[in-house]
This record gives sequence, structure tokens and C-alpha cells, in this order.
Amino acid sequence: MFIMALNKYLEELSAQIIKATELKKNFESSDAFEFYFFLRDYTTSMFMFQQNFYELKKILKKHNEVIETVAFADLRSKHKMQRNISRIFSNYLSSLFAHIEFTRRIDKFYKTNSDLNKKVTERKMIFLKSKFHKTIQELRNYSIHFENLKIGSEIRYVGSNEVTKSILLYKKDLLKFKFGANAKKLIQEMPEKIRLNEILDEYHYTFVEFQRFLFMKILVVDEIKTEKFICDISFHYEELVKLNIHGTNYFNVAFLRLIKYSFNKAKNDGK
Repeated sequence: MFIMALNKYLEELSAQIIKATELKKNFESSDAFEFYFFLRDYTTSMFMFQQNFYELKKILKKHNEVIETVAFADLRSKHKMQRNISRIFSNYLSSLFAHIEFTRRIDKFYKTNSDLNKKVTERKMIFLKSKFHKTIQELRNYSIHFENLKIGSEIRYVGSNEVTKSILLYKKDLLKFKFGANAKKLIQEMPEKIRLNEILDEYHYTFVEFQRFLFMKILVVDEIKTEKFICDISFHYEELVKLNIHGTNYFNVAFLRLIKYSFNKAKNDGK
């Protein structure tokens, strides 16, 4: 009895694996497969710089928690934390500009829809001309072409209750680098102590908002294509779920939900 049950189970499992393999091959030979990887690369690139930002925020929080303690007064402990902040900030800048380069390579994608391309170009120019973007761009140039950013720490007491804690960059250090004329003017207009916390928060959340805008516009360049894509990946996912074989699908339900939500929002935003 046990042997018969086992054989039946193995036959059913074998049939499921064959069916899953067939579904996988069909998906890999479809137009949906290429578009899936295009979207996955975009979301993966966004994930990288956002995770680096969360790591940066985490150490900045720790910095603010210990800045008033006796341990932070120890010069070696202080330098170790500032060094780690510089390292994580450099990682953030690298992943951030890797994503920017990625979005530059897909500019041609929008050009197949002239109205959409105009909207994307206008929004992009507004962002690229912002003071915060130019500042972050020059900090990245400094860290790549000159030296690691030198981080300082500051605690300010305003009145009897308000305390402001910051990490700093010093203008005198930045000006050792040979910036271009426009960049040099930008740095010269900054205060002697450049409070990085304020720049980071303002820039990052504005950048994420802009990138989400670009991602949604990708989905409405060709709405018919995207609708078919969603239909195809939904079918592929549901069929594999029925087979209950884990590890054979390229994406999970979270990716499916993200695409559906983003596509519906992009269509509604355009109305």
C-alpha cells in the first residue's frame, strides 16, 4: 500500500515538474520575458540605492544617539564612526549614480511616444537643474576623482530645549578639488560647515519620487503591450501556483502586484 502511494506521488510530482519546465520554456521564449527582465533590472537598481540609503540613515541615527556620550568623546571611536559614515555614503553615491546611468540608457524607450517623451524630458530637466542634485553630483565627483569625503560631527543647542545634531562636510576641504567653474561657484556659495543631513533627506526623497514617475511612464509608453504583459505574467504565475512547485518562478506575487498597481496609477495620472 505504501509503495503504491509512493509511486503515485512520484508520478504526480514528475508530471508537475514536466509541466513547470514547459511553462518556464514558454515564458522564456515570449515577449513578456524580455520586458520582465527590463522591469526587474529597473526595480533592482532602485532597490540597491534605497537599501544603501536606509543603511546610511541607520548609522546616522546611531551617530545622533551617541554624539553626546562619553564614548563619542574618544577620538578613535569618533573617527571610526565618521569613517563608516563616509564609507556607507560613498556606497550610496555609487549605487545612486549607477541607477542614473541606467535611466540614461533607456531614454530611447520613451521616444517611441512623443507626448510622453516630452513630459519625461520636462520633468527630468527640472530635476537635473535642482540645487540639491547638482550638490550630490559634485560630492560624488569629489569622492571618485579626489579623495574620500571627510565627515565631521556637530551638535548645536538652540535656546534651552532644541538640539540639532548633524554630520558635516567642510567647504575648505571640498575646494581643494578642481571643480568646474559652475560647480566651484556652487560650493563657494555654501556655508563653511555643510550640514549633510539636510541635503540628503531633501535630495533622496525627491529623487525616489522622480524615479517612480519614470518607472510608471515606462508602463504607459505602449499600454496595449503592458496589458498583454500583465496578462501573460499573471497566467504564468497562476499556473505555477497551481502546480505548487517552489523555486520555478522568476517572480513572486509582490512583483505582480507592483506592476498592476503602477500601471493603473500611471493610466489614471495621465487622465
